[in-house]
Amino acid sequence: MENLKILVIIPAYNEEESIANVVETVKREYKNCDVLVVNDGSTDNTLEEAKKTSAILIDLPNNLGIGGAVQTGYLYAYKYKYDIAIQVDGDGQHNPKHIADMVNLITTKGYNMIIRFKIYRKNKLQTNIF
Repeated sequence: MENLKILVIIPAYNEEESIANVVETVKREYKNCDVLVVNDGSTDNTLEEAKKTSAILIDLPNNLGIGGAVQTGYLYAYKYKYDIAIQVDGDGQHNPKHIADMVNLITTKGYNMIIRFKIYRKNKLQTNIF
């Protein structure tokens, strides 16, 4: 499946310290995507820092919480007919290097949705994909 429209959604609330780095890392790790930052009514300089990047920006006038910010991102993806939408947190806790793996699973296995989570067992990180 060539020429897929892929959107990486980054919900952000008071992430001025990390948002630019997260956007840059996503673009470096997975070049074939658009990046959308949904500023969730931040009271710090998140919006100003996001404006310094190449990301598409949505600035919510009030804090809707993570659910509202993520939903805004998925509605944007739907409106603009993206084939795949992936959420990466604005604080940098999700490693963008996994974006390619998720896109590959969607395109080769036909998955409609992937949930990736990490757990620690005996002080060792394990990641799982469902």
